[in-house]
Amino acid sequence: METKILKSNRKNCELQMRNPDKLIIKVPRKGSEEILANNKEFIDTWVALKTIGFKNYIKPENMPLNDTELEELYDKAYILFRERLDFYAEIMNTWYTDLKIKNYKSFMGCLKADYINRNITVKLNIALALAPVEILDAIIVHELCHTTLPYHDEEFYRKVLKYCPDYWKRIQWLWQECNILQFRINGYIHKIVC
Repeated sequence: METKILKSNRKNCELQMRNPDKLIIKVPRKGSEEILANNKEFIDTWVALKTIGFKNYIKPENMPLNDTELEELYDKAYILFRERLDFYAEIMNTWYTDLKIKNYKSFMGCLKADYINRNITVKLNIALALAPVEILDAIIVHELCHTTLPYHDEEFYRKVLKYCPDYWKRIQWLWQECNILQFRINGYIHKIVC
């Protein structure tokens, strides 16, 4: 199988398989070797599942949410996400001004900062409401670290690990499960984004 690794100034990782013979892995420039090494087994498993299809992977308890369930999930997510953001903002001695929750296709978390107007918006994927709270916490810590450190460098990850010592373990879980989380929200799987 032809594998193409694309490094760019992105914050997340993405796997794409447009046909059974070509795999595209998009990774951040910094830390890409570690990400690939730590997730080799998962990538191999994902490729195998994608190649044969997801028919055996999707279980009844993982079926997509209906409109009512999705609406309830958004209500629950807003309360939970705000509570966790407030908790970590206080212990990390940082702040944010707004929370946006949406079915983002390309990321689980993102921070949009307008320092001139003192606006910091944390954007979180609704799919995180289906994950264990420890996974949500890892994404929140990551995004709140961006309030003072915009780049994914060594100093940034030291700060992330200070507040979330098993960050990489949690992110690995997310890599392994985010297809299913997205499937429950979207009703389809076309790529993986974490």
